[in-house]
Amino acid sequence: MSKVCLQFGCGLSTHPNWLNYDRSPRLFFENSLVFPLLSFCGLKRLFPKDAKYGDIVKGLPISKGSIDLIYSSHVLEHMSQQDAMIALRNCFELLKPGGKLKIVVPDLFCRVEKYYNDAGHSEAADRFLIDTLLGTEVYDRSFRGLVSRALGSSEHLWMYDVASLTQKLQAVGFTSVARSGYLNSGDSEFEQVEEESRFFDGEYQELSLEAVK
Repeated sequence: MSKVCLQFGCGLSTHPNWLNYDRSPRLFFENSLVFPLLSFCGLKRLFPKDAKYGDIVKGLPISKGSIDLIYSSHVLEHMSQQDAMIALRNCFELLKPGGKLKIVVPDLFCRVEKYYNDAGHSEAADRFLIDTLLGTEVYDRSFRGLVSRALGSSEHLWMYDVASLTQKLQAVGFTSVARSGYLNSGDSEFEQVEEESRFFDGEYQELSLEAVK
């Protein structure tokens, strides 16, 4: 019997064997009844057709206890800490007993370690803020910038290291939390949605954890 697999925050990376959800306003628009009419004017679809609009924080239209595996890559850091905890709690409820969650986020420790090693150099602080996406180099005051901020942006709202993310996973009920890298899991289904570029950002190896319900 095949496993039921869910990916939230899928972006443009979907897989036909997975339930793929994203909360992008663009995806909501593309899945609306209006989009096919505008497509005749040359507007092309950006998201794959198997990407569904859905917000893990508000809740997905999926029965609790029905999912075997959940995967999310570079999503949690774009949420407030409160919303991230709600997302993790919802993941826990969606999983079957024994089901697994695999989370990939930027590793705060690696970036702090580099900053510490480079401390004293004039560009160390600037580089740290750029690498963590916690700083704003240029404030876009154009209409496009205002719309982008209103709909959400690529900036990071919270970041994690092994200890902090492990604690949050355990707080919502997960057990057996352990590090898990690229193509390094006991469940080969994860390999269907993993992308190497999401596990490595230049010199940084990102943080990836697996947890069991």
